[in-house]
Amino acid sequence: IIFSNFVVARLEGQLCFIENLLLVCPMGAEESKCGYQISRVIMNSPAHAAGLLPFFDFIIGVDGVAIEEDGPFFKEHLREHLQQSMVLEVFNTRVKNVRRVPITPNDHWGGQGVLGCSITWENIDRAFLCAWRILEVEPGSNAEKDGLRPYVDFVIGMEALSSGEPCCSMFTDEQDFHRRLAQAQRLASDPQHPRYQSDTVVLLLYDSEENTIREILAHLPLGCDVGNGLMHTIASSKGDPRLPVITQFLAALGSQDPPQGEEPLQAALSLRSPCGTAECLGNGAPPGASAAAEPVGAAYQPAPGLHSDSSLLAR
Repeated sequence: IIFSNFVVARLEGQLCFIENLLLVCPMGAEESKCGYQISRVIMNSPAHAAGLLPFFDFIIGVDGVAIEEDGPFFKEHLREHLQQSMVLEVFNTRVKNVRRVPITPNDHWGGQGVLGCSITWENIDRAFLCAWRILEVEPGSNAEKDGLRPYVDFVIGMEALSSGEPCCSMFTDEQDFHRRLAQAQRLASDPQHPRYQSDTVVLLLYDSEENTIREILAHLPLGCDVGNGLMHTIASSKGDPRLPVITQFLAALGSQDPPQGEEPLQAALSLRSPCGTAECLGNGAPPGASAAAEPVGAAYQPAPGLHSDSSLLAR
């Protein structure tokens, strides 16, 4: 393993010194931990009621059994425990802690799936790199009109255009956001495609000041700079135990129509909970949600990594 003592970079006009960054991790080193990353949570689903969070949460165990590979075990366990309470062991990359999350899978909550969330087998160490920071926003641009906050918001997910459904998924690598934006614009110019002349995409955003997650319908071209890489990663909570809170869903992505009086596509929900901590499972959950989660402790700490800095103009 090769280390660099100091890396000097310029960020927002200031010099940043970062010590002991991991540069090379050869074969034979300790294997990174993987788990099922939550990539989307549907409003009023069992996953939503339990307080599961997209991007930050990884399911690494269920009912005391560790999930060590992307095999049939987890799906079979869900099928065998329909209408029965189970406990998920969930690692959150924001607070770097594991919590036990009670949840009851069922197939009559009103939407697809028995949990109401999408999951992807992912490397926990690499996942934090797959986020894009909003940098400069052009005055009068679509990004400004859609409420993107410069140097505060991170794009942590985007509509999976290849799936044909308006559901968000996580980025697979540091270039995936750029590829999806280019794909959206390409499909919008194809008269044979259902997205012909469509100028909107669904984005999943994390607000680093408010510690909140929201879904928005963004208009293209965005008209803002975005950055990805070591200088633009989401910072850890630095001892703050509060979990992020989901504050806004797009009703078009959920299973239910928006409440009467709401806009047809965007139902903004006020879900800020004083119990949004690793010890209390109130984050983003509707009234009557499950009881507080039991913390397990910082059982796993992702290894630091070095990643080259890159940015692009999201137009």
